[in-house]
Amino acid sequence: MARAPAVLDAEGFRLAILGVTDHPEEFAASPNRPGVAFADLRDGVPPWVLATVERARAEADAVLVSPQWGPNMSPEPEGHVRVAADELAAAGATIVAGHSAHVFQGISGRILFDVGDFLDDYAVDPVLRNDLGLLFLITLDEEGPLRLQAVPLALDHCFTRLATEDDAAWIRRRFRSACRAFGTEVVEEGGRLVVTYRS
Repeated sequence: MARAPAVLDAEGFRLAILGVTDHPEEFAASPNRPGVAFADLRDGVPPWVLATVERARAEADAVLVSPQWGPNMSPEPEGHVRVAADELAAAGATIVAGHSAHVFQGISGRILFDVGDFLDDYAVDPVLRNDLGLLFLITLDEEGPLRLQAVPLALDHCFTRLATEDDAAWIRRRFRSACRAFGTEVVEEGGRLVVTYRS
C-alpha cells in the first residue's frame, strides 16, 4: 500500500498523488510492516516508481509526485535530484513537488524542486531563512499546469501566518532568483508570486 498512489476526485477531475522518499531506508514498508515508499533516487528513479507514475497517468486526469529527496538546508537541488525530476516528468508526472531541504527552491517547468516548509520547529538559519516559506496554489487541467501562485509566509515556531513587509520582500527576491536560475519568469500580482504556463 505504501507504493500505491492516493486518488482524489473533485467534481469529476481525478488527481493521483504518489509520495516517495529517498531516506531513511530503515522506515521502508515491507509485507509485514507499515512504513514509507522508499526509493533510492541517487542512481536514477527505480523502475517501480516510473511504472506507478505511468499507470496513474493512464487512470487519472493528473498525477502529482511528491518526493522527499536531497539534503536538508540546501538552497538549490543537487544533480541527482534534477535527473530524477526529469525522469518523473518524462514518465507522466503532471507536477513534481519535492521537499526535504526545509527551504524553498526554484521551479523548472512542472518541477517544484523543493516547496520548503509550511510549519517550522527547527532552529532558524539566518542566511537560508527557513522561517520564511511559500504556500503554492496550482491551477491545472488534463494537459498540465495553467498557473502557479505562491503566497509568502512567515513560519514562527509551529505557527504559520502571511509574511509582511521586509519578510515578504526577502521571499520575493529569493524566489525570483531561484526560479531565474531555471529560466522561469515570476511576476507579482496582488502580493502573490505567479508563474503562468498557459493562458
